[in-house]
Amino acid sequence: MTFTALVALTAATACVDPADDDVETDTAWTSGKADGPGTSGALRVTELLARASDPSSVFVELINQSDAPVDLADCTLSIGTKKLRLTPVADHAHIVQPQQLAVIGDGSVAAAIPVDAAMMTTSVPLAGPLAKSQRLLVRVAGRASDKADASTAATSVDLAVERTADGRFEQSSIGKSPGERNAIHGDEIAVYFANPPVDTADPVAPHLQDVIDHAQHTLDAAFFQVNNPALIDAFVRATQRGVKVRFVTDTQYFTDPSYAPGYQRLVDAGIPVIDDKRGALMHSKFMVVDDEAVWTGSYNLIVPDRRVFDHADNALYLHSRQLAAIHTAQFEQLFAGTFGNRKRDLGQHDVYIDGVHIEVYFAPTDHLRDHAIAAVAAARARVHFAMFSFFQGEVASALESAHLNQVEIEGVFDKSSISIAGSQFTPLAQTGIDVRSAGPSVFLHDKFFVIDPDTAAATVVTGSPNVSDNAYNSNDEAMYVVHDRAIAARYETSFHVFFDLQAP
Repeated sequence: MTFTALVALTAATACVDPADDDVETDTAWTSGKADGPGTSGALRVTELLARASDPSSVFVELINQSDAPVDLADCTLSIGTKKLRLTPVADHAHIVQPQQLAVIGDGSVAAAIPVDAAMMTTSVPLAGPLAKSQRLLVRVAGRASDKADASTAATSVDLAVERTADGRFEQSSIGKSPGERNAIHGDEIAVYFANPPVDTADPVAPHLQDVIDHAQHTLDAAFFQVNNPALIDAFVRATQRGVKVRFVTDTQYFTDPSYAPGYQRLVDAGIPVIDDKRGALMHSKFMVVDDEAVWTGSYNLIVPDRRVFDHADNALYLHSRQLAAIHTAQFEQLFAGTFGNRKRDLGQHDVYIDGVHIEVYFAPTDHLRDHAIAAVAAARARVHFAMFSFFQGEVASALESAHLNQVEIEGVFDKSSISIAGSQFTPLAQTGIDVRSAGPSVFLHDKFFVIDPDTAAATVVTGSPNVSDNAYNSNDEAMYVVHDRAIAARYETSFHVFFDLQAP
């Protein structure tokens, strides 16, 4: 059966006139072109499931694309000629943060969406009204916020449609994902991996060089090691075309004779380079681009010292002014010569990027160990990790506790850290956890955990820190807790590249 209808979301700061409470006319839709002028407000429809074998699983998904929170408790949802009151759902927020996703649905939807997605339910079940329409109108504070016509997207039972960049809808490539990042719409997060021996040359450096070459105003870079000539040249080109480039690095490598020529090339180009001048490490690997995006991860700006490419790493490129501001505040402390425990925790740790909840923490002020342990403790099915070095006992204990609770724990270490005093490789293995070496052909520089990747609670912990007291308590580090099933699937694939190289 073809379905046609009007869905309108109306936010009100005062009580709704009882005479209008149950009626919404079609003139709101027909008075203007869908996706036309005046429809670029806060809330935007990103996904819709209108027909389902389980009627309680239908939903409308929205994203707050503004820079201010939106309170759904003050909203109504109109479908055809009916206005439906929205009611909060237990354990879910009703205030939608900037770039956060929100779901309007019933029954089984609440159990299926991530706990950090906002959610509301309606006064009557959505299945009936949604079976009649794919024409949607979103209103915020009485004004048109988004008009979206999904009626041309063919759908079958249990297949969702997702919003494309041009405003049209297409059948979802992953079936349905209420409260999770839209597979078609999402373009604000890029994830890169270097997975030798599958990769025979560095696949990450070209992406980073492209980011540097396209910077227009500012580049604030905090990198532990720098000697890659192509990337150094890209920074020099940036400053020559008028980009303001600033650098922070670690003294150990800034003064290393084999690295000094690269740093000197930056200095000679007029780029200020600040080193930390202390024994602990400036171990971060992040860069703020034009106050709009952040490059980060485990990736150092170096040329591997072996003829055959062997460095395993990961990097993320995240488009978010809010995340950029958080990193700029961190960078300003470092650039001013304030490192380690002399820094202040500036108190901003949560952002949403295209619907993905990302927690960001900096060592040593933000208690990275506790956040890593909390992520592991939340696991219900499995934890997989790839770690250059793993020496921290409390995190190992959290893995062992999860293992005793029937959570699958598997891990891969770099070969260099297995037999060093204090390594947790043998203690974890002795508890029955399957831990392996990445093997002689891989320099495993990754630092990540993948937690419950096949569920709505999928989480990745990644960034610059190894699992050690030095990383958590002394170094300057940047760590991210990413809540997203699609991103977790990418890290899970990378994990298996190395874990599967070696027999148990």
